[in-house]
Amino acid sequence: MTQDLVEIRPETIGLSSARLDEIEARLAHEIESGAVAGVVTLVARHGQIARVRAQGFKDLASGEKLTTDTIFRIYSMTKPVTGVAMMILHDQGKWRPEDPIAKHLPAFAKARVLTGVTPSGEPTTAPADHEPTMAELMTHTAGLSY
Repeated sequence: MTQDLVEIRPETIGLSSARLDEIEARLAHEIESGAVAGVVTLVARHGQIARVRAQGFKDLASGEKLTTDTIFRIYSMTKPVTGVAMMILHDQGKWRPEDPIAKHLPAFAKARVLTGVTPSGEPTTAPADHEPTMAELMTHTAGLSY
């Protein structure tokens, strides 16, 4: 996989090799301190790759080194992946924080919000006192629950 990733000099796309070296040094410190076992980084700009690096260990017990083509299983990543996708859409001008959620998801036009839980564990809801906004949705303050 990584053989297809062609690196160019960072400076050719407006990045600093020295600053990227500083980032790698900081990550190495985090590995040495035991905060993380290892990291794989890819830095790109304008569709061009400035640096791909693997540091640390794939398996601490065996001492197997991490490689740039190590496969990672990711769990409980729905919120961060969705957050990145939403910020890409925001950068493209597709939504604004003050937009009502219903502008993009019409089913939210008559949103109900959680008001509490009955003694038997059933949720209680009420109509929202205002149209919940995208900012509230993204910060988990829109009054929604499972």
